Amino acid sequence: MATVIEPVRFLGTACWLVWRAARGITVRCWHDDPLVYGATAVAISRSVWRQLPMIAAISALIGALTGILAGQVLNVYRAELLVLAAMTEALFRQIVPLVIGIFASGSTAVDLASRIGAMRLANEIEALESMGNDSAAFVLGPALAGIVLAGPPHLIVGAAVSLLAAGLTVVATANIGWHDLYILTLTDRSGVALLAGLGKVMVYSLIAFAVGAAIGAQPVRVPSDIGARAGQAFRTGLLAILAAATLWEAFA
Repeated sequence: MATVIEPVRFLGTACWLVWRAARGITVRCWHDDPLVYGATAVAISRSVWRQLPMIAAISALIGALTGILAGQVLNVYRAELLVLAAMTEALFRQIVPLVIGIFASGSTAVDLASRIGAMRLANEIEALESMGNDSAAFVLGPALAGIVLAGPPHLIVGAAVSLLAAGLTVVATANIGWHDLYILTLTDRSGVALLAGLGKVMVYSLIAFAVGAAIGAQPVRVPSDIGARAGQAFRTGLLAILAAATLWEAFA
């Protein structure tokens, strides 16, 4: 029975913390709280700009690998229209969003769980609540805003870099011209795939945030618990994001 109750309790805690964070950041902005803007700017810098170089590097490697595989298929079948369209749609709709989601599990969830655990160990959460403040609004609200705003630029950069890397390898290995590559990859279907990929990125990012917040909310008694919570956040976030990706493809 406990094996059933515990995941349900964890899911409920994660959803409740996401709601409190969203409500808290909205109320603080509505009341023009001067502290919320600085905290949100720091969260945006941490979630958006600092992650872009690594996302671009990972996307370039993934795109190059995808382009090599597509080039090998083209050298055998010469089905440019089918292969290149499928390559672009796979990059935009499945591969790049999943890479960003896994990266979010390894950065957002781990960082959030570690930071909340350190604050709990230093009794900072209790200090906020003793002053009558909603700790979720102060701690999680700016982080949620940063994660939501990080989705579009991360996907745009990841999609552009991966497609460029894939194009370079296809041109080099399959004797395809740049003009043909442009015509066959940048179509209406690729735009629809990019929008679908954006939806997936937002869902994966919210999953990573919810997992990090829920695990960070667990009691921390000794400093070593912070490292344990970070590892638990990565594993749980990765499992949840992969499960969401599988269900999305199964029911899409």
